[in-house]
Amino acid sequence: MAHTMPGISYPDCSMYALVQQAAEKYPETAAWEFEGNRVSYRRFMQRIDAAARALLALGLRSGDRVMLALPNCPQAAELFYAADRIGAVANMVHPLSSAGEFRRYAALSGSRIAVTLDSFAPRLCAACPDITVVTTRISDALPLLLRPFYRILQETKYRRRTKKLFVIHWKHFLHGGRGIALPPLREHGDAPAVILYSGGTTGITKAILHSASAFNAAGLQTMAANDFDHARGHRMIAVLPNFHGFGLGIGFHAAFIHGCTVMLLPRFSSTALMRLLHRSPSYITGVPTMFEALLRAPVRRGPNLASLRGVYSGGDSLPSDLKARFDAFLAAHGASVELREGYGATECVAACCLSPVGKARPGSIGIPFPDMRIRVCTPGTEDPLPPGEDGELCISGPTVMLGYLNDPEETAQTLHKDDDGTVWLHTGDIGRMDADGFFYFRGRLRRMIVTSGYNVYPRELEHILAAHPKVSAVCTVGVPDPYRIRRIRACIVPTDGVRPGPELEAEIAAYAAENIARYALPREYVFLPELPRTRLGKIDYRKLEA
Repeated sequence: MAHTMPGISYPDCSMYALVQQAAEKYPETAAWEFEGNRVSYRRFMQRIDAAARALLALGLRSGDRVMLALPNCPQAAELFYAADRIGAVANMVHPLSSAGEFRRYAALSGSRIAVTLDSFAPRLCAACPDITVVTTRISDALPLLLRPFYRILQETKYRRRTKKLFVIHWKHFLHGGRGIALPPLREHGDAPAVILYSGGTTGITKAILHSASAFNAAGLQTMAANDFDHARGHRMIAVLPNFHGFGLGIGFHAAFIHGCTVMLLPRFSSTALMRLLHRSPSYITGVPTMFEALLRAPVRRGPNLASLRGVYSGGDSLPSDLKARFDAFLAAHGASVELREGYGATECVAACCLSPVGKARPGSIGIPFPDMRIRVCTPGTEDPLPPGEDGELCISGPTVMLGYLNDPEETAQTLHKDDDGTVWLHTGDIGRMDADGFFYFRGRLRRMIVTSGYNVYPRELEHILAAHPKVSAVCTVGVPDPYRIRRIRACIVPTDGVRPGPELEAEIAAYAAENIARYALPREYVFLPELPRTRLGKIDYRKLEA
């Protein structure tokens, strides 16, 4: 049964069901393109069902969790919807996570099965010896004629590292599901379906639990806000990673449920993205760092971008000069669209606010999506502030999370119900609204560093670095960076008797590389005799940032 909010009718169903509807409408339209391979929606659904049977063969059932640690490759899309097909929960994890992070994500989610690439399997297997690990390769998604060449050129170096591990390879994984009957399709979308990760109000990584209904609503709202009404055959470049709400909710799900062809890019590089720009894309979603990298890329033959219908920036504040330069780049290459800035939070899947076409205001993150409400409130309350005043941005609507997994205290701090029963998500972000209803992002209440579009939580980095025997005290901060927008600076007080210098920096950097995900590594180290303090005795982060 569908429930209706102003503007959009939201079907009460699984995510798989909406993709299935698109496949029934457009069976021969290409669902995805990847390294020269194209698969139709008809074939895409067959592959999803095959992966669903294989998961059932491994004992996964409705409500169980499967950890997906994959880049943007066809297997990631197939497994995401395969898990939903059988009522399981997809636990989306960065494939470059450290061993400690893999261990924490597996334990927090209760994942029984994990799927990753061959190259990442040694770390995951060592970190999670008690769960079943399925490995795949990029070449498994390529045409048969290309597989041997790709394996020789790219994958041979990983064989020795993984051949002794007790894992199930993709081919045998799929073979194990043959002949297994799929259960009836789940009728309702309100059950848990996806786990994503973010920092919550305390800055410690939290597992965010989303329903299928939230993802479906995000996809339908994206259509309504971006004129996806006739999106069949339009081409979406999926460059943002699938463990990111923006990448999964918009680059994958919004595109698939509207019959788009998703151009999968497993690893960002300006060269690879520029190559896809030559293939007449319709939509690009990205973070400011990505657009900066494109402007810096050497271009021998500029792409014709007349096919573009939308270019969207999120994940971090978009500097006004970058928008101006990228708009000029678009115009110079034949595009009739401009870069549109949006705002959202992983706790509400992805974007919930976007600059309207042709009406962008300098510094504004735009206006709310259909059926999403945003209030500027006195921090910690639902008391609205008048236009022009800074306060906490609070969000309500059908994309808001179910809560933080196994953390009722943090959930209660973040989700508040007002007197009329409306649930408000307290973002921890500071913003304001002008008299015309346009919103502006001002900063963050909680400590968090956004670098290259990734959320990094200083408290976690500090906990890891402080465990080094030569570190007495540590504080990590974000500082401006022309490429990453912000880079991570580690300010360290060495233990007594330890001399600061290049040797100590190299030792700590090597230790960090073993224990911290690559995207979250400090880019510079500063050694101090003591950390500066405020008059209240707290660490003075502003001085360290300066």
